[in-house]
Amino acid sequence: MKNKQYLFGAFISYFAIFFNIIAGLVYIPWMVGKIGQSNYALYTLATTFISLFLVDFGLSSAVSRFVAKYRAEGQEEKASDLLGIVTKLYLCIDTIIFIILFVKEKQIGAFIKTNRDKFSDNLVLKLGWEGKSSGIFLKKAIAFIESIGTALILVLIIQKIYLGNFLVPTGSMEPTIMPKDRLFGNMVVYKFRKPERNEIIVFKEPIQNKVLYTKRVMGLPGEKVFLKDNHLYVNDEKINIREYSSLGQLGEANYWIIPKKGDTIEVIPGANYGEYTWSKGGKPVDVAEVQKQLVDNPGAVAQILPDLEFRVNGEKTGMVLDIIHDSKAVEKILSGEKVTVTADEDYYLALGDNTNGSYDSRMWGFVKESRIKGKAFVRFWPLNRISLLK
Repeated sequence: MKNKQYLFGAFISYFAIFFNIIAGLVYIPWMVGKIGQSNYALYTLATTFISLFLVDFGLSSAVSRFVAKYRAEGQEEKASDLLGIVTKLYLCIDTIIFIILFVKEKQIGAFIKTNRDKFSDNLVLKLGWEGKSSGIFLKKAIAFIESIGTALILVLIIQKIYLGNFLVPTGSMEPTIMPKDRLFGNMVVYKFRKPERNEIIVFKEPIQNKVLYTKRVMGLPGEKVFLKDNHLYVNDEKINIREYSSLGQLGEANYWIIPKKGDTIEVIPGANYGEYTWSKGGKPVDVAEVQKQLVDNPGAVAQILPDLEFRVNGEKTGMVLDIIHDSKAVEKILSGEKVTVTADEDYYLALGDNTNGSYDSRMWGFVKESRIKGKAFVRFWPLNRISLLK
């Protein structure tokens, strides 16, 4: 199955390359003939700059290749480190560009207008539309496209790097956030400081590794948390902000230690799972299939790997499910071996305000810091409920 996917992907890639070559052979001579060599050179320079500016300066292909390599080798830590470095690099590059645009706004605007007008005049002249209504219309159309294009580029960069917008599909944060609300998120705040208790965060949940969740930070790295009488206790102090039901793994009978960077995390299997859970007809356990089952059934970790135990510095704690994306670790767990790792980041406890209707840390454990994408701070839709989030 995987070989077929690889072959199909390779076919699509080579087809795209072939199509671009053929299109270039037809398109470039036509453009040069219509607008001249000097104007085509200017057009090429502009489109190259825009593509680099929007995509990410050509780094994405290299990053994708190395991330795929690290994850195939089970080196999740290296993949996370690389993504963290690249994110900071993009932020620095785009910040520098914005500063340049702000300081040199008038000069850049004048340069763009001069060359846009020159391009329009030459194109109208080459087409023989000078003095005609079609020529006037073409000039206005080019000016309009340039204005819209510039605005669109700025909006896309701001949304990608600085200000994200998110749709909340469920009622897990009711009454603070209702289903179908749209939020703005500050995407850079946690590049400069740590998340704080009671802040609403947007993050990638640890199992499916792609779905964005919106929850509230209620437990910080190194803290001891437990639920008692429908209230959350942190380091034995009652948090009276709101009530929380004893659902999922976190309850009144036990407490969790939230991992912090440098802590020792142990994953202790309840059995040799490969002997009875996944081994069929004496065939070797397919680690990739087990990982797929865990990802496809995020609420069934306890059924797929029963009695799986997690410890932080020797004390029993909640699930640290980032481990399921490490194929070597999963292979050890399936064979009944204990896995010991050192936490390379801080972790957080994330809970929904709608305690009886929220799929949160009580069910799937802690949120690794690198999974946190931003802080949700304002609701902008629907219009009748625009407000800051608290």
